[in-house]
Amino acid sequence: MAEIVGSVDQVRETIELALLRQDNILWTSIAGNPTAWAELACRAHSTTIFREGACHLIGKWQSMSEQKKMDLRPEIRDICQKKYDEVRVAKEAIEMRILGHYPGFLCRTVTDRPGRPAYANDIYMWMAISFFRHWFAQAISDQRTREALDGGYAFYKALHDGGQAYLHHLDFQNFHSYFPMSAKACNVLEANMAILKEDVRSFVKDLMRNNVHVDPKEHDINWLTCAHLEKEDYPWYVPEDTPQMEEDVEPEPELVLPQSIPAPCAAKKGRAVHKSPAKRRVYSNGNNDSPRDGSTLDAGEEE
Repeated sequence: MAEIVGSVDQVRETIELALLRQDNILWTSIAGNPTAWAELACRAHSTTIFREGACHLIGKWQSMSEQKKMDLRPEIRDICQKKYDEVRVAKEAIEMRILGHYPGFLCRTVTDRPGRPAYANDIYMWMAISFFRHWFAQAISDQRTREALDGGYAFYKALHDGGQAYLHHLDFQNFHSYFPMSAKACNVLEANMAILKEDVRSFVKDLMRNNVHVDPKEHDINWLTCAHLEKEDYPWYVPEDTPQMEEDVEPEPELVLPQSIPAPCAAKKGRAVHKSPAKRRVYSNGNNDSPRDGSTLDAGEEE
């Protein structure tokens, strides 16, 4: 109704305030149907509600069908696609960083002149790295990382939780069925794996950041909510320093003033009288009145 009568600006703050007072009911409703709430927030220019709905949409983007994406308003779809691509690039970079990680104490320098005994002392950590990377590569092959329908939420959450969330004791027992070890060696291997898991946790902390009001521990949120929106990302944003287009105006002709006047001008009854310096008429009667006989002399002749 406000859109019909053109009074959206007058009722916008009142509507947003009334919705925000619902608190958990509102946030739970947005998590259940982020599309509808993002549409409403876009029409009402509600920053808080739009950010909440967009974060859920971006987290679910991998599992949404193309038809559902096309049903969104074009400006909302473009923003969600842009933010989803940004998160996807971050996921790929994080996975590459994890696969290339080595604990600091494994590194050696040339001045240390390391030999075979120096590397042999770290054999259990090297075995843990090999086991971990085998498991990680298998997860990529099974599309359980960024290619998963949940956007890799379950995989990254396991990395963030660490401990027995992945590669737990039963996995080690299966490993030792192919590579038997003593009981003490098994414990040392698991201890080194725990050190590696602790290092990996810090790599995925940004992906597990929760930028919505719903607590994942209390509600079933099985998608990433780490997307961050700036004020420039909102569909109704208009830059404050946008230059206004100036109309093309033809320049006025410049007034050219004379640099000097060669001789003074005499005015008589409002008209200028100009005397020619080339010739002068002299009359034979000796005065300057009208001639009696009509004869004249040029300026260069003698009287």
